[in-house]
Amino acid sequence: MADVKISANLSSTVVDALKELAAKRGISMTEALRQAISHEKYFQDAIDQDQKILLEEPKSGRLREVVLAPSLKPSSQP
Repeated sequence: MADVKISANLSSTVVDALKELAAKRGISMTEALRQAISHEKYFQDAIDQDQKILLEEPKSGRLREVVLAPSLKPSSQP
């Protein structure tokens, strides 16, 4: 699949978070953005299939559910 160049307006807070993620992983900001979108799609697909996303606290073993906004379905109205 060919790469497509896009342009997006991001707040400085989001850009700072993207830079931090990229630096922590030793990857480019473009790759960090690709990964973030891929992760969001994975989670949204799971939610759309009525699956739950859980985080486990390492010390206690306590589970917490991650709640994300549901996907917005396009309106069927003209």
